[in-house]
Amino acid sequence: MKIYKAYGAQTIDTVSADPYQLEGDIPDIGFLTADRIARALGVPFDAPARIAASMSYVLELAANEGHAYLPFTVLVERAAGLLGMPQNDADDMLRLRLHEGRGLVRERVKTESGKLGLVVYLGYLYRAEVNLAAGLRSLAGGQTDRLWQF
Repeated sequence: MKIYKAYGAQTIDTVSADPYQLEGDIPDIGFLTADRIARALGVPFDAPARIAASMSYVLELAANEGHAYLPFTVLVERAAGLLGMPQNDADDMLRLRLHEGRGLVRERVKTESGKLGLVVYLGYLYRAEVNLAAGLRSLAGGQTDRLWQF
């Protein structure tokens, strides 16, 4: 009923076109529910929409644990488990999806060992982190036009 209330007469067309859209559009419908619906509709196991939705879901779970991003290797491991596929297959598919963007941002960062590693953010968390860093730099330099009120 929630789905029909959200989409009305377009319910069948919308859900058939991309069942993973439910995750973002309907409260209380997450990736697992959207995936069950998609599988029932015959969406292929390796469908691009499924892979992209799994990445967003894994990153949302990480955000709920307090992480702004995940190292790509950790994202692959978690998404492979969620998708029920070997890590090598998940790695290849996730790399393809990352090139498409879809609300995700990838960045090379220096790891503790000094090497460069790939990390992946949800787009809104990346923007929040960049804006926060810029604000802190501005405050540290004494350059601010904000009046703080408590």
